[in-house]
Amino acid sequence: MVRAGTEAEDPQQLRHIMVAELDTVAQGCRRLQLDTAAAFEAEMLTQIRTSLMLSDRLLLTDVMLLDSPFFTTYTPEKLAHSLGLVEHQLPITVLSRHSTLAEALQVRIEDSTFLWQLQRTSVEADWQTSSIRAAWDAWIHAADAGRIRFAQQTAQPAPDEPFVHAEPPVGLQFTTEVGQNLLAEAQQATKRSTVFDGHQEATSSPTLTAEEQQECDNVRDWWNYEYLRRIAQIHGANWAAFGERPDFMEPVTTRDSAQLPVSARLITHMGTQTASRFGLAYHRSAEQRAKFLERPSRRRLKNVSYAATADATPDTPLVTGLWALLKVVGFVLVIIATLLSFEVQDNLVPWIQDSLNLGGDPAVDIHWGWMALFGVVGTILSAYPFQEHREWWKLRDTDGDALVEIWKTA
Repeated sequence: MVRAGTEAEDPQQLRHIMVAELDTVAQGCRRLQLDTAAAFEAEMLTQIRTSLMLSDRLLLTDVMLLDSPFFTTYTPEKLAHSLGLVEHQLPITVLSRHSTLAEALQVRIEDSTFLWQLQRTSVEADWQTSSIRAAWDAWIHAADAGRIRFAQQTAQPAPDEPFVHAEPPVGLQFTTEVGQNLLAEAQQATKRSTVFDGHQEATSSPTLTAEEQQECDNVRDWWNYEYLRRIAQIHGANWAAFGERPDFMEPVTTRDSAQLPVSARLITHMGTQTASRFGLAYHRSAEQRAKFLERPSRRRLKNVSYAATADATPDTPLVTGLWALLKVVGFVLVIIATLLSFEVQDNLVPWIQDSLNLGGDPAVDIHWGWMALFGVVGTILSAYPFQEHREWWKLRDTDGDALVEIWKTA
């Protein structure tokens, strides 16, 4: 589990989430895929916002933070502003095997074998620019000052233990020798480079068939999917992935965790919302988020999404007028029902009897069934939260490619 300094934390009260796309290699690949830095940063920020709506804090490893095209642009101050929070409220915990973030940075700078994603994505010959160094200094200062949590990474698999223990999905078949060999290699891999290098070697043959290529791609995609899941599990964190899932990777629920698809409406809203509105939504959804983390389900996830997006699309004047008219009609029906309940129909409301043909003869008692019907219908129309239910209903059937996995509490 996460240990943030010497502070004792109840994992039931403070839940972390790791995001697959914030993996340093994933960030590097995505940055190269997108045409502009602005598009990349907007996508990363949307995923961070969405993840924070689904858990209490974002969990990063030191390399995710230091070797990041995103976090070297979004310093603590800029990220806090984009989340509508003050800097000392940043809901981020950084894991490291080193005693300080500065030490973690220095170790990697001195490691000539470390492959920097910042260097891979840089257009500068000297990739350690002044802006990158300034960003490093800002994050180090934030960690030292306690504005973000810095925790020792104590949980990790044994050095000779295969990193991924999961078996491939039943629907994923490997019939070619190339695919079977790569699968066997992946199931014994202790680090990701083994699988990626093996995939590159296996698919470099000029005689490779389309079927063999597909099976090799499936091995790599499945293993990387489980690799990122395993990182979150080792660190006691929930897990989210926003990339398009292959067909064979469907959400599943087990005894220990629930995998649930995230509303595409929620993700879109997180990308278009202003910083101040996001900050309000983050705090406003705290109660629903706590219930969801306690007992994850599709309905509770939808409740979180509703709490975060209730003000996403203001009604047009016509729709607003319709809601107001329904409430007025409701109040009128309640008033009619109240008048019908009086035993003074001969003098006070004979016109109500006549217009509704409720009794004909004024001496006949008012039909109490009609009174009850008007009262019930009027109460519903005047009191029912039509607008709120409309927003909640919009969230139906809007599952996107994003997937969140919540580890169930005991």
